[in-house]
Amino acid sequence: MINKQLNLKFICLVSALICGAMTTNLQASSEQTAESFVQSLVLFNEAVSTQANDGSPEDALELRRQALSQARETSKTDLNEHLSGLGDKFYSLFIDGLELQIAGQTEHDNQRIASGQEALSSWQSWYASNLDSIRRTN
Repeated sequence: MINKQLNLKFICLVSALICGAMTTNLQASSEQTAESFVQSLVLFNEAVSTQANDGSPEDALELRRQALSQARETSKTDLNEHLSGLGDKFYSLFIDGLELQIAGQTEHDNQRIASGQEALSSWQSWYASNLDSIRRTN
C-alpha cells in the first residue's frame, strides 16, 4: 500500500507541475475552470503527501474533500472545449475517484478506497499521455 501511495504522490506532483502549462490556455476559455482545475490537483497532492508523510488521516481526508469541492467547480464543457475528452476524463476518473476514496475512508471501506485509487491512477495515465495535446491546444 505504501508503494502505491508513494507512486500516487509522484504522479500527483507531476500532474500539479504540468497543470501550470495548461493554465494559460484554459484561462482563455474559463478562468474559474482553470483555477479550480489546478487547485483541485494541488489539494489532492497535499492530501497524498500528508498521508504518505504519516500525517493525520483526518487532515488528509479534509484535503481530499477540499480537492473534490474545487474539482466540482470546474466546467466539464470548458475542459472538453480545451481538449476533447479532458472534461469527460476529469469527471469520470478524477472526481469519481475522489468520491470513492472519501466514501471509503469515511465508511472504512477498503474496496472503495482501492477503486478510487485505481480511478485516480487511470486519470493520471490519461492526463500524462495527452499532455502534449493539452499544451498545444489554444
